[in-house]
Order: sequence, then C-alpha cells, then structure tokens
Amino acid sequence: SYNSLKVKVNNGTVNVYKVTIHFANGDTQDVKLPSELTKDNDGKLIDLKGNQRLIEKVTFWYSSKMSDKDKSVVEIWARK
Repeated sequence: SYNSLKVKVNNGTVNVYKVTIHFANGDTQDVKLPSELTKDNDGKLIDLKGNQRLIEKVTFWYSSKMSDKDKSVVEIWARK
C-alpha cells in the first residue's frame, strides 16, 4: 500500500494528456501533470487520496516527440 507517487522520465520528452490511477477497491484518481515531461521537468510528488492505497494500475494517455533519438522511458516510483 502506498500514499504517494512520483513520475520520472529518463529519456526523451513525453506529452501527457491524461493520467489515471486505478486502486484495488475500484476507485480511480485522475492526476494533473505538466503537459510536457522531460528528465528535468517530471512533475511533483502526487499525493494519493485516502490513506495507504493499494494500486492496481496507472494508465497514461501520451505521445512522445518523434525528434528524440532515444525512446522515452517513464518510471513510476511509489512511497509507502
């Protein structure tokens, strides 16, 4: 179970349209992130609604810039 998330971009640039966190109990939480994520601008810590939530999955709607030589790599880090 977790109380916050952090999105980290290692390579490239990602244009984020929407992010939804799906919890094990069926609840969801939409998250607002900067519209463009890079390794220098990957958003802030995301507090999860409720206390100590079990995360089933995180869904991203995004596109990556085609001019980037390397594929974009996005990681999600969770804090207990």
